Amino acid sequence: MAYKNPSDGKKGGSTLGRLNLLSLIAQAGLAWKRGNMKRAGLLLGAATVARKSRKLSYAIQGLLTLDSLRKRMK
Repeated sequence: MAYKNPSDGKKGGSTLGRLNLLSLIAQAGLAWKRGNMKRAGLLLGAATVARKSRKLSYAIQGLLTLDSLRKRMK
């Protein structure tokens, strides 16, 4: 019997997947409020693909975090 992942595109998904989606939307709202439209758009894009490809949404989040750290280190 094969193990079925509860977040493999089915309605509902996992708690971690929903938390990631809410986090992406909250981060996008904060970026929008701060006037960073490009970052807000990228985060909303990550939120739209988060349900289908969790790895891709994590990659986008990671790249944006690395970019923020790079800018702070200057």
